[in-house]
Amino acid sequence: MADGNGTIAELLCALSAASDLGMGQPLEHGLKTAYLGLELADRLKLGSADRKAVFYGALLKDAG
Repeated sequence: MADGNGTIAELLCALSAASDLGMGQPLEHGLKTAYLGLELADRLKLGSADRKAVFYGALLKDAG
């Protein structure tokens, strides 16, 4: 998701991948969740702020 926060997104993607491995999930499970969330956001025609919340929320869902 290109939003000017590429470094934060990259960090969260790495954290998501580490969480997937630590919990025994298939690799990139969190990224697939974020992708599906963004697809749903597109279909619902959500605005930019809501799309960002969906993306970051999906990556953080297993982090803590």
